[in-house]
Amino acid sequence: MPLYRRNNKILHHVHIPKCAGSCIKELILKSGWVKLELPIPKKLENFFDLDPSKDFNYTDHEHRDVWVEWFNGAKITPDFQFSIVRNPHTRWDSQMWQLHKNPAYQYQNGTGVLEYVDRVYYTKQAFTWAVFQFITPGIDVRYAENREFHGTKGFGDNHYRPQTEFISLNGEVLTKIYKYEEGIDSIVKNLKERKIIDSHLKPRIKNSKPVEIRSCTPWKSEEYQQLNLYDKFKDYYKEDFQKLNYNYL
Repeated sequence: MPLYRRNNKILHHVHIPKCAGSCIKELILKSGWVKLELPIPKKLENFFDLDPSKDFNYTDHEHRDVWVEWFNGAKITPDFQFSIVRNPHTRWDSQMWQLHKNPAYQYQNGTGVLEYVDRVYYTKQAFTWAVFQFITPGIDVRYAENREFHGTKGFGDNHYRPQTEFISLNGEVLTKIYKYEEGIDSIVKNLKERKIIDSHLKPRIKNSKPVEIRSCTPWKSEEYQQLNLYDKFKDYYKEDFQKLNYNYL
């Protein structure tokens, strides 16, 4: 999600955090697409901490298990569905840099990334009340052990969830996959050709050339190796590396 309508066409932007989604969202809205308000699916009525004054409560970062339920409940099939994916290394680096800019996270001298690797990894490995104290506020922790939804929405508004849990690679509506490494200008050019984004608009992210795949996180350092952090990282994002064709360091 989110889901948009324009001229009787339905557009589904599968917004994966830290993959230029906010930039693309801005261009979609400026092109006249309007975000749809959808009724809460029966199956998800207790899944979110809902505001009764609103008839829709989805955000931008719902993963596949959630948005499929929303679509089924509203009986909607998008005319076009797309997503941008990214090398797991640079996606992780982008999130760590965002934390670095926020003093509330006390990210200093690499200690923050150590904490977050362990937290993300063990959130996947264990479905316990203790682990799910980290779930994003607003998510009902009674559903923390509901494996059908892969441990509810995940802490950090799904910023750490593997990308393959967002997209649909088979089924009635396939997700058109763009890679961040293609360059934002190239992705926007294709969306303009598909009449999704208006031709005169330009993205605020400036990377007209393909992005170099690299990692700023010192995975090979002695400290990280002693804690097996890169092994945990590879295991957690294994599906992303394999199904999206990205290489390990």
